[in-house]
Amino acid sequence: MATSSLAISLTSVLSGISAATAETGVAILGAAIAALPLVLLGVTWRKVLLSFRGCAAVGTVTRIDRAGSPPGQAWAQVSFRAGDGAEIVVRLNVHKRTHAGDRLDIRYDPASPQSATNRSARAVVTRFLLPVGTLAAVGLAGVAGTLYTAAAGGFDAFCNGYAVLVLVVFGLYAFFVSYLRYAEFSRGAGMTGEPPMALPGSGVVGAVLVSTLTGAALLAGAAVLAWK
Repeated sequence: MATSSLAISLTSVLSGISAATAETGVAILGAAIAALPLVLLGVTWRKVLLSFRGCAAVGTVTRIDRAGSPPGQAWAQVSFRAGDGAEIVVRLNVHKRTHAGDRLDIRYDPASPQSATNRSARAVVTRFLLPVGTLAAVGLAGVAGTLYTAAAGGFDAFCNGYAVLVLVVFGLYAFFVSYLRYAEFSRGAGMTGEPPMALPGSGVVGAVLVSTLTGAALLAGAAVLAWK
């Protein structure tokens, strides 16, 4: 990479690190940000695809096991009938408000009915694909911007702007999480059996206020950088 001069604001933070090293570091950071969601998508792709293309069925919760389950969630034994009439029993992660006897919308793989999910396509999009796609885009923007400014100049301005972008994106996502969590408490969204957002919190304060304050802090940090 070609080197570029650093403004006082950046050199004061990097404490003498060379321009080439700084550019390489930002490029690596951007690549890591982009790679992480892509790895997560690759690991969970079969489950994601199941929510969109799986055969629909209605399952009945026959047993609830809350021992060892994540906060706000529980393990449920769910029974449903596959297309060939066979009765299938699966173990699914559900909302803590789910009880034995509740009926859940299920999507399963007809070639392997034991592979089933209770996550709707909408939940997968809003709670997984949207944040994953946004995070990947932010990471790729960091790589592309670094490569361009390293050759054309203006890396310091880009670096500061990229830091603002990262903080804004994470701040807005924290507010988005707050909205989803608030919806679960106010409308009882978890009664469909879908597991809640994978964040700790035993009540409205833990689930909503913490992420809201986190988002506010991130946006405040972005405002400080942008002001400078």
